[in-house]
Amino acid sequence: MILGNVGKQPEQAPSYDKLVTFSVATTEYTKDKSSGEFKEHTEWHKIKCFGYVAEKALKLGKGSKVYLEGKFRSDNYEKDGVKRKAFYILCDKLVIIEKTQTVQAQWDKTLEKPLDRPTPELTIDDEGFTPWQ
Repeated sequence: MILGNVGKQPEQAPSYDKLVTFSVATTEYTKDKSSGEFKEHTEWHKIKCFGYVAEKALKLGKGSKVYLEGKFRSDNYEKDGVKRKAFYILCDKLVIIEKTQTVQAQWDKTLEKPLDRPTPELTIDDEGFTPWQ
């Protein structure tokens, strides 16, 4: 189980359209006994999703807060003649806690709201001029 923030826009795998990968950052705060200061430790997790969970993951944006459950897995591969192992979480359940908005969505939302300024009262003076107060 992980609760964290999406660090990178989810991407579909080019070879398999039902596979989506992204990263999630989790942060832990600990207090140093000697200095009494709080220290922050951030850990990055690579996430892989398939099927319905993958479709849901594509709705996420960078910075979205998510809760996910899954299994810890690894892949073996070779790079420059060296055998390596990469670890990831195979996500079974994904819950979007807080979704970040695109710039366009934020702009649209701003335009829907009425302006937060008072409506001035109009007065008419003798010359027919209508000044704002």
